[in-house]
Parts: sequence; C-alpha cells; structure tokens
Amino acid sequence: MMTIRREKQLLQRRQLEEKAMIEERMKVRQEERLAIMKMEEEEEARSNCKFEQDPLSAKKTEKELVKLIGGSRKARDRSLLKKFGLVLKTDHIDDDLLYDLEEGEIF
Repeated sequence: MMTIRREKQLLQRRQLEEKAMIEERMKVRQEERLAIMKMEEEEEARSNCKFEQDPLSAKKTEKELVKLIGGSRKARDRSLLKKFGLVLKTDHIDDDLLYDLEEGEIF
C-alpha cells in the first residue's frame, strides 16, 4: 500500500514539474513574440515618420535650398524654385484636386 502512495506522489511531482517546464517555455515564447511585435511596430513607426511632412521642416528645407542656390534676386524671389517645382507646400492638399489628377500627374 505504501509503495502505491509513493509511486502516486512521484508521478504527481513529475507531472507538476513537467507542467511547470511547459508553462515556462510558453511564457518565454510569448515574451519573444511580444518583443518581435514591438520591434516590428517601432520599425513601421520609423518608416512612417520618414514620409510624414511637417510644415516647419518644409520651410526649413526650402530655406536650405535658397542658401544652396545663393543670394541672387531670383533665389530670394523663389521663382527659380517654383520653376523647377522645388517649393514645398505647407498647406493641406484638397482631396477633390487629388481625384482630378490623371495617372502619373504630379500635384
């Protein structure tokens, strides 16, 4: 009778240990998945930030272009920049105008 109880207790301990090991592995895998998801979200956020247009940075970039071109009257006038399409627009683009554009046309 005693041997049956001991065997039962040993079996229960082994099962509990195995269950604890499995739960620990599952926890580690879950943490790895969360870390990977977080890294992917951060990478996506970084790539999205590259394409966002900040009005202040647009003006700063335009000023840098004027500095590169030089201090000529045409550069200060910005007509040279407009001629080549280098003026950065800081106002919001009208959605109706976007629908009127043909394929390949730049607004």
